[in-house]
Amino acid sequence: MKKLLFLFAAFSLFIIHTALSQRAALNPALYRAISDKGVSSEMTPLLAQGDVSVIEETIRSLGGKFKYAVSDIAAFALPLDQVLTLAETPGIERIEGLYGPGQLMDDMTDVNSNIIPVHAGYAPLPQGYDGNGVVMAFLDSGIEWSHPDFQHADGTTRVRWLWDQTMSSGGTEPDEFGYGQEWDSTAINSGECTHAEWSGYFGHGSNVTGIGAGNGLAVNNFQGVAPASDIISISVSFNSSFLLNVADATKYAFDRAAEIGKPCVINASLGTYGGSHDGTDLAAQLIDDLIEEQNGRSFVCAAGNAGNINFHLGYEAEADSSFTWFYYNNYTQSVFYEFWIDKTDASNFNFSFGADINSPYTYLGRTKYYNLETSFNYSNNVSIKKDTLYNNSIRIGIITITAYRYDSSYACDVSIKPDLTTYYWRFITQGSGRFDCWSSTAVLGTSDMISAIPDEATFPDIARYKLPDNSQTIVSSFSCSDKVITVGNYINRNVYIDYYGHVQANSDVVGALAPSTSFGPSRDGRIKPEISAPGNTTLTTGQFYTLYGLLIYQPYKVAVGGMHNRNGGTSMSSPVVAGVAALYLQKNPGANWKETKAAITTTAKRDSITGFNLPDNKFGYGRVDAFAAMTTPIVLGCMDPFSLNYNPSATINDGNCIPIVFGCNDANATNYNPAANVNDGSCNYNVGVSSINTSDEHFYCYPNPSSGITQFFYILSNPDENANILVTDVTGRMVEELPVSQASHSAMNSIKLEKGIYLCRLYNGNEQGRLLKLVVE
Repeated sequence: MKKLLFLFAAFSLFIIHTALSQRAALNPALYRAISDKGVSSEMTPLLAQGDVSVIEETIRSLGGKFKYAVSDIAAFALPLDQVLTLAETPGIERIEGLYGPGQLMDDMTDVNSNIIPVHAGYAPLPQGYDGNGVVMAFLDSGIEWSHPDFQHADGTTRVRWLWDQTMSSGGTEPDEFGYGQEWDSTAINSGECTHAEWSGYFGHGSNVTGIGAGNGLAVNNFQGVAPASDIISISVSFNSSFLLNVADATKYAFDRAAEIGKPCVINASLGTYGGSHDGTDLAAQLIDDLIEEQNGRSFVCAAGNAGNINFHLGYEAEADSSFTWFYYNNYTQSVFYEFWIDKTDASNFNFSFGADINSPYTYLGRTKYYNLETSFNYSNNVSIKKDTLYNNSIRIGIITITAYRYDSSYACDVSIKPDLTTYYWRFITQGSGRFDCWSSTAVLGTSDMISAIPDEATFPDIARYKLPDNSQTIVSSFSCSDKVITVGNYINRNVYIDYYGHVQANSDVVGALAPSTSFGPSRDGRIKPEISAPGNTTLTTGQFYTLYGLLIYQPYKVAVGGMHNRNGGTSMSSPVVAGVAALYLQKNPGANWKETKAAITTTAKRDSITGFNLPDNKFGYGRVDAFAAMTTPIVLGCMDPFSLNYNPSATINDGNCIPIVFGCNDANATNYNPAANVNDGSCNYNVGVSSINTSDEHFYCYPNPSSGITQFFYILSNPDENANILVTDVTGRMVEELPVSQASHSAMNSIKLEKGIYLCRLYNGNEQGRLLKLVVE
């Protein structure tokens, strides 16, 4: 596993901080890189938010390469020593990059996910669906492109494009991105493709692609969810610019699919556990913008495989202090971790740092308390504090605190250089407000938190100890976006036949959550993952080199026929859901991301294993059910009958209800209300329309709400022969006109009206009466 090495040079940080005068905020990792590498001219992939024209002009003037922009976020490459110059440019609000390396997120699937009736076209489906006409793009470690599962029956490739971000020769460099090598289907069919999935990933990309889109032709078995879809394979670079590489891959896939006029589903069985876990970083925002750019797009990702690792710490601070110990990290040669807190929680959240000896347990003291609002002097959203902890006259360690201020949150890096590496270092909280911290040597390359603690009799202070947990262990960034479907993992099968015909069985419970599947919620409390799918013990398309090794050393992991192998994890559950999204877009190619997500989540299966009190942050809304997703009517719209845009046909609330605001919406009136979207007849004018809202008229209706006959009651002192009652919907479209044939009463049958809100007004010649709101149920 790749480690993110936080080489924290305190002196150079100080120099950078004192010289810093940028207007744009930098993310923590980019700030650390500038301080560590100083005046490096290394070309670095970055994102910036602000005036895109200003960003492009400045990038070119500083010797960088401008790649593209979506909405107000631009992607580019720039020498690292020019970042601070760029940050000083007016019109640029935020610059981010070098988030850290990413990692991969490692039959019965068709049965467990109810895919067979979709392929077969069972009623009420009008036909079978197999992904034909849809592009599936896999952001992963690459693909065994010559595998028969990724070819048509005539031997030609199903891979429309392949982009290897890690290669520098052998193909064609995509002009808009400026790195990597790509091949189209023509180049692949002619034998020009030199991409080979790196053996160190053990065929991960091929496995994932096979589950989502494999056609099973190699052995006439192990077909994927969308076996007739086109394939785009992107071998993502897992370097320190990983999240920017994912953003580039997203744009690449969506753009290529648009070239051939097809809907596109992206599967990303990869991610990073570091960051804010709220989807607000620029890479996540850019991916959101790309998803929203046009209909017929969906993005699905793995939740992660750290659900059995206690590397999250988060709780509400209390009036009395609490603390958690952190270990010294040999990789960083320091104690290093990062925590996040919303601005709404920060005003009374205080923290300090202390140390203990662990044999025997002895408290050595703490620093003063800090507060992110009041203790730091921010120079354009960054501030550094240094402190030294002493026990009497003996120095214990030097603490460097780097605080970052964002629009709605703070991030804080803590780096401690201890005089002895055996000290246990306390992170102490006091006051109020919730914070979150993710830290682990194995997962993030940062410091481990200590779970093996003494009892109170041995060390009374331990009564105030807060243990790390596994309650928010999902991957960060785009995985925490509402526009991305994040997938958890359950046991797919517990028995299969291996290459030599032997039965391989285990005691796993089919349908139960896999022990490693990561849990939500996001840091801001949203449900993640949204759905679960079969992952563990899945037999899928293998990479040839890996299959060769497995047949020698672990043949029990290879399926009958020798072309498929066993794998698991959320990496394998994610492409199941991505495949279902592809089937849905084949049937509904104009669906937007909300509709596709709603079709998958609102039709999920629940049972005694998932529980019925869903959604939760383990199974999400339940287990994916392809047939239900394909056959349940989904109409997005406003479901609030008291809203201006109420849609009585909507089955899923789209969250875009517009509240009705009654008032005068005539700009020529003296009491014009610009916020009003429904005229209530209260307009007053300076030009002699004195008959409006006259006091000799009364008008009302009963019953209201109504579902049958509606009675209108009124008193007219001098009825006109053309007097009538006009009934309109909230947009002003007339739906009924009732003649006033008596002086006091009329009736309307509202059964024929659709459910909703209607506006009624009595007219008597040139006079108009009070506006009434009628609700039809």
